[in-house]
Amino acid sequence: MQKYNLALAVGLLCSTANAWALQAMDDNALAEQTGQDGITVALQYADSTISFSEAIITDTNGMTNASNKASLVIAPATYSSTQGIRLFRNNSSTTLATAPIKIQMDADANTASPVFNAAISLPSDLERIRINPLSVYLATGDTSIFTGRKVDGSTTNTFRTGVTELLRVNGEGIDTVFKSGDPLTINVQLGNTPQGHMFMFTGGSILCVGNNASCMSTTGADGANPIELISSNSSSNSSLKLNFKLSASNQTTGFRLNGFYGDINADGLTFGKSGATDKVDLVLSNITAGCSSGCQDVNTFSNLKNGSMGNFGVIGASVTNLKVNVRGL
Repeated sequence: MQKYNLALAVGLLCSTANAWALQAMDDNALAEQTGQDGITVALQYADSTISFSEAIITDTNGMTNASNKASLVIAPATYSSTQGIRLFRNNSSTTLATAPIKIQMDADANTASPVFNAAISLPSDLERIRINPLSVYLATGDTSIFTGRKVDGSTTNTFRTGVTELLRVNGEGIDTVFKSGDPLTINVQLGNTPQGHMFMFTGGSILCVGNNASCMSTTGADGANPIELISSNSSSNSSLKLNFKLSASNQTTGFRLNGFYGDINADGLTFGKSGATDKVDLVLSNITAGCSSGCQDVNTFSNLKNGSMGNFGVIGASVTNLKVNVRGL
């Protein structure tokens, strides 16, 4: 893949009726800019929800063949004001977070090498983020995958031709629980990076990440609403089902994100952390592999019996000097 287009719907609030034209800046032009310190932007969000119909990443020449466009699409199961990404004040109830997302921006001469600095903070009263049920699709072209969009429980999604479902998150979606009083903060630097990386986590500790509300229960997730890898266009057929729960081994400190970094460079997207990470416990439960319905033989696949593989887990796992590169083909 050589070229990417990100299709996002953005609402703009203009202070006048006139349209303002914005000029794209290259690295050299950005490095010459200076500004007044201390600009703070507070973002409020209706119903403590970041809702979206679909997010599309388009490749113009690589996913299908050398001449056609193809898109990777993430879409919530239902499109409404309470679906998408929801922000909650605590782990044990549905009380919504109300504090704004803050972006603090400033500039610094930094010994004749100017830097644009932006500190992004999630709500100070945030303790849990829920990503509601969604699916990941592969589609030809770069247009919407829907001809009819599901908005509630009584309607059904209908898709245009050329859309294939790859992964499905069922039930109550995926929860991420943060340590109370330790808000997630990320520092982004452009033009020059005296912090050493383009973006770096400067705060935030994760207590748990899991599907099917497992982070809100001491008993963990059951097998009723698993994450599924879809093996065909049949909506009832998946080749792998499982639940997962990733927890900080030390629930007092949590899994601390401070020090994790990211860069965009010639290698693609680099993500990592110097030194050892905090320890985590991982449980993969109710794993079922093989065709379960709508297939030629629900009992066997390639002479192997289909059925539950049980549970797998690891306790106290840690990584030293983590470094991961993500790049196109």
